[in-house]
Amino acid sequence: MHPILNVAIHAAKIAGKLIIQYYNYDLFNKKTIQENKIIISKITKKAEKLITKTIYKFYPQHVILNNQNKKIKKKIYWVINPINGIHNFIKNFPYFVISISVHINNNTEVAVIYEPICNEMFTCIRGRGAQLNGYRLRIGTTRNIHAESIAISFFIKEKKTFFKYINLVQKLFLQKNIKIFRSIGSTILELAYVAAGRIDGFLQTNLNCMNTAGAILLIQEAGGLIIDFWGTNNYVKSRNIIAGNPYIVKFILHSINT
Repeated sequence: MHPILNVAIHAAKIAGKLIIQYYNYDLFNKKTIQENKIIISKITKKAEKLITKTIYKFYPQHVILNNQNKKIKKKIYWVINPINGIHNFIKNFPYFVISISVHINNNTEVAVIYEPICNEMFTCIRGRGAQLNGYRLRIGTTRNIHAESIAISFFIKEKKTFFKYINLVQKLFLQKNIKIFRSIGSTILELAYVAAGRIDGFLQTNLNCMNTAGAILLIQEAGGLIIDFWGTNNYVKSRNIIAGNPYIVKFILHSINT
């Protein structure tokens, strides 16, 4: 196994143990929104500190970033997201992940996505395939549109975004009478589930590509396809993404552009 991947897995597991200690609905239930923000901020900072400490123990010369979009000039850097799906975590909804990705010359080379409640570890190395808990991961091969499920990550901050999503759902429904739509509340986990074949297709607007770079590599290494809403590979710039097996991606692309 790649030594960097070993370190990333180790760091994710350490952070996962810490996060699970705070996985308690009563911790947040009777607090105000502001109080919950303070609590979750402390938890994520503790987890981030553990991940950072673990990485620097083995690679003190590397640069570590959070999940914000930034222009990086360093040859090697790590991007960490201690909890993707924070609202799920607060509500005791067990679908959130720890995400760690390693970038070399601005290419994502290694990724780890850890779901601590289910103890599922998604990993990949560029050119070497993807795995789930050590077993090879392959994207779903469904061609049955009527039986497929499509995930749409809803991050709605303003009215125009809401109507944009409603328009996308309407087009998919009218094209093939798609009835199974999912929104888990963790974009990274949804993408990991696409790689695992648990979700057949995925689309989102206004994507944080720095945040999801590891999940994108996971899908590609599992044999999946990722494009933007115009059928190109410029999803980093456009921040719009469609993911799935080639057949499903083609169907979604055709549906939303009809």
